[in-house]
Amino acid sequence: KMIMENVLAMLADEAMLLHVKDVARILTVSTSCAYALIRSGQIKCIRIGRTYRIPKNFLADFLCANT
Repeated sequence: KMIMENVLAMLADEAMLLHVKDVARILTVSTSCAYALIRSGQIKCIRIGRTYRIPKNFLADFLCANT
């Protein structure tokens, strides 16, 4: 729970729905790597048309599970 609070505090300035490029920047990985994490299901997302949007709490779940 403490980790989740810290992660959410870290993401406080981010938009509620993140673009893949934002996820890549936050994780300091390439955009291709971020897409791979999303496609593999490691990072949950929402599809809007042909685009992926990642709610901040989905990214926080991924970070908590992988720290």
